[in-house]
Amino acid sequence: MATQADHSAAHDETAGARSVVSERRREEALLKTGALQNAIFNSANFSSIATDEKGVIQLFNVGAERMLGYAAADVLNKITPADISDPREVIARAEGLSAELGTSITPGFDALVFKASRGIEDIYELTYIRKDGSRFPAIVSVTALRNEEDSIIGYLLIGTDNTARKRVEAEQEKLDERLREKNVELEAAKSLAEQTVKRLEEVEQLKNGFLSTVSHELRTPLTSIRGALGLLASGALGTLSGEVLEIVAIAERNAVRLMALINDILDLERLETGKIELEFAQVPAEAVLQRAIESVAAFAQTHGITIEAPKAPFVIWADADRIVQVLVNLLSNAVKFSPPAGVVTIGVAPWESWAEFRVTDRGRGVPVMHRRAIFERFRQVESSDAREKGGSGLGLAICKSIIEQHGGTIGVEVEEGDGSSFWFRVPTSSSVFAPVVEQPIIVCGDRRGLFEEVIREAGYAVIAVGNDDAAWRELQRGPVAAILMNSDSAVLARIRADRTLHCLPVVLFGSTARLTPQVLADDLTIILPQRVDSRELLLTIRDGLERGRIAAATCKDAQP
Repeated sequence: MATQADHSAAHDETAGARSVVSERRREEALLKTGALQNAIFNSANFSSIATDEKGVIQLFNVGAERMLGYAAADVLNKITPADISDPREVIARAEGLSAELGTSITPGFDALVFKASRGIEDIYELTYIRKDGSRFPAIVSVTALRNEEDSIIGYLLIGTDNTARKRVEAEQEKLDERLREKNVELEAAKSLAEQTVKRLEEVEQLKNGFLSTVSHELRTPLTSIRGALGLLASGALGTLSGEVLEIVAIAERNAVRLMALINDILDLERLETGKIELEFAQVPAEAVLQRAIESVAAFAQTHGITIEAPKAPFVIWADADRIVQVLVNLLSNAVKFSPPAGVVTIGVAPWESWAEFRVTDRGRGVPVMHRRAIFERFRQVESSDAREKGGSGLGLAICKSIIEQHGGTIGVEVEEGDGSSFWFRVPTSSSVFAPVVEQPIIVCGDRRGLFEEVIREAGYAVIAVGNDDAAWRELQRGPVAAILMNSDSAVLARIRADRTLHCLPVVLFGSTARLTPQVLADDLTIILPQRVDSRELLLTIRDGLERGRIAAATCKDAQP
């Protein structure tokens, strides 16, 4: 049997073994702790500076050497961290802490460790000064080192270089400053735009007032004056002497000229502001030419001028009355500037989608410097023309406005001293406004009936729907070329937020009062004017389709 001594010996052996294991674990823990401390103190990524209780540096690691340029031997037992810190910041820190904590703190090392000495966690920004005098911002964390009696035996200051962060903050500040400047500029631009809009509205009111005055206060009495002068000239109110009759005739001619000027001003304004809606249709070119020639036949005969015109067996897509107006104006000018017994020639040239009309005379021609200017308001080649040849100087400006509203062009080709050749081109069908597209166009809203017919006649496939929900369902069913809808529709926001639809061109009609700046700035959203004719509608759709094509190609190219 085992004796008590045997049990005691076994117990002692077990206890001894446990003690050995415990000691080994403690040694391993110390080794790990030492390895961790060595890793920290030898790290080159941050500075570790340990001081005694008075602040004199006792440890200066590799990171501190790298950041500050000092060797450890340069600073150990010689200086405090305050000696390598920006003195102004140390003073400012002492003053700030004194005010914060309600006690007087001496500028120097105490200011750097005061909170840590009171057991308060302390991390702050500080500018360190390198050995070469250069500076860099650092983030410093301070910890008080205590012994077993909880007495402070020193301090540990761990710092990280904050240069990169400061650089980013500086760049951000510059960016913020630029943004603030841009915002100021935008506000100024917005204010200027608002003032401009207000001024334009005032100008528009003045113009409307002027046109109203011209229309009612001048034209009406002029009509009466012209009528009275006509009665006098006819002898209905008694026989006039030759001298008086001549004066009355001059006055009547001047009244006629003034009436023509007023009518031209009103006509041009109505054309350019869309107050005259053009009535487009397929019109026989032959009929247009015949009407124009008949209108100036008597005038040409008076001047001894012959007008020659070819057959024109084709149709044009136009407002017949307005094209006749253009031809009459060009023919009248050609007659006025032709030499006696001269010939004015009309030429026509139909192409696949366009037709060209050309009026040629053998007069003095137009100098190069005036070839563009003559299509502006109140512009004539010579100032004496208005007096000698008559006219208001608005005829060609009116012609230009009419042709441009047909989607056409107008110009002049001349050889100075050898006549002028004024030409214009207009479409032969509405298809010129409609590029070929396979997808349909959705028309949604209260004006869909008016738009649907014009768009369908131009060769597009059309889907007409009555409300936003129906429009959205059609958009989800398959690809479409474009959509026309009311300006207050909520579908626009859904389209722009949808990845498959965000490049879709949108044409808005109706009031623009509630449109946001984002909508107004959207290049794929086009606003129709309140009053729009079929030509402008088709041109707008064509413009929208082209924008959509470019946007779709850009989006496709941007995909990885």
